[in-house]
Amino acid sequence: MSVTTPATASATMLQLPDGSRIEAVRLGDLRVPKYQRGLVSSYRAIRNHFDIRQFDVLTVSLRPDHRHWIIDGLQRQTARLDLHGPAELVFCRVLEGLDITQEVELFEKLNRNRVRVSAFAILDAQREAGETTAVALFATVEAAGLKIATQHGAGQVGSPAQLREIQQWDAGLVILKDSLDAAIAAWGKNSGAFHASVVGGLAWFYKWSREQNLRIPAGKLGAKLGQGKFAIQPMELVNPGGLRGVSTKSGGAELAAARVAMAWNAHRGADLRVQIPEQWEVMARAVRNSR
Repeated sequence: MSVTTPATASATMLQLPDGSRIEAVRLGDLRVPKYQRGLVSSYRAIRNHFDIRQFDVLTVSLRPDHRHWIIDGLQRQTARLDLHGPAELVFCRVLEGLDITQEVELFEKLNRNRVRVSAFAILDAQREAGETTAVALFATVEAAGLKIATQHGAGQVGSPAQLREIQQWDAGLVILKDSLDAAIAAWGKNSGAFHASVVGGLAWFYKWSREQNLRIPAGKLGAKLGQGKFAIQPMELVNPGGLRGVSTKSGGAELAAARVAMAWNAHRGADLRVQIPEQWEVMARAVRNSR
């Protein structure tokens, strides 16, 4: 009885009941997506004590680019690559039709004891895969001379999940562009200018203004916030007043937007003022009066 091995199975495929299939793929043809955790110590253990009988199939995603992307098995793939080179064939469970979010969900289910994949890693992998919304989001931020990162800093915007939320609004990318341009006009590209509460606050301000058919140039807003009697420092928008229970995810951005609107509205005619939702206006006035 003959035994089929990857070395003799380049054209062999086994269809599985769930719609996936077992296929032999060359190690050098396997791609590593951005959401992968990188190499850990188990890679060396697999390499130094390699036993073909313990080498399980790799789980990969066949994307529209016709490349195989590793979902589970990076440590095993790297160990075999070291030992046998890129031409070696290995058995893979191949899945098709997954988007990046579905790949990440499966990755996390197969690796429950590992750290969850960050929002930035998912977004970066989506751009790598050419998903149009991710590409557009990166392009908007990079057009402002900034970059998206895991956390905010000088010249970089953090909180990718918040950026995604803004993008989903009506004219979301326009709002994001105006918000980033206003932040730069007010405070330059310093670290505090791109805190999640600051970017979120400016975004909510522009959202309110657009809903009221007001178009406010980013340069004018930045000049008002950055200098003069009504200037605001970025850190004043990060949980202004130190209110308990207020964060970027629970009203902090809207409260920051109310502070921005109050600064913008000062000494302006009624037809040029941005109307603030009552809840946030009351809280913003309380914060301002406490100073």
